Amino acid sequence: MIISVIFLLVSIPVCIYDIRTQKIPDAFTLLSFSMVTLYRVLFDRSGIWLYVLAAVLAPLFLTVIRFASKKGLGWGDVKYGAVCGMYAGPVLVFLGFFFSAVLAVIVITIQRKWKSGKSIAYAPYLTASTLAASILFNMPFFSILSQY
Repeated sequence: MIISVIFLLVSIPVCIYDIRTQKIPDAFTLLSFSMVTLYRVLFDRSGIWLYVLAAVLAPLFLTVIRFASKKGLGWGDVKYGAVCGMYAGPVLVFLGFFFSAVLAVIVITIQRKWKSGKSIAYAPYLTASTLAASILFNMPFFSILSQY
């Protein structure tokens, strides 16, 4: 649970800056990644290699999405995917990415109905859905299901 608080606290400035400027500075991403990784190394070494794997695979996956979407996804979002991967791990980060895409499609559909051609900041969707996936699927009900 502490890692969720750390992830949320380091992600708030990332999300606010992304909403205001449509960019995520490398300094924010690096600080966020450092804080989450530091927690993993110091306090939660169990399965650390899975988190490292997720931190590598998540940006690779988002890079493919970036090129497939004709650069609709920014490089800052791609790099921020490493933070999400280090926080959530390999399974939950991709579940979070799926949820974030669903949320973004809903928002874009609503924007188009109102004829708003604005682009959206994607970091808040990545943060909220990765956090939700991690918290929800670490609850006792879902951990019972994962045994089967």
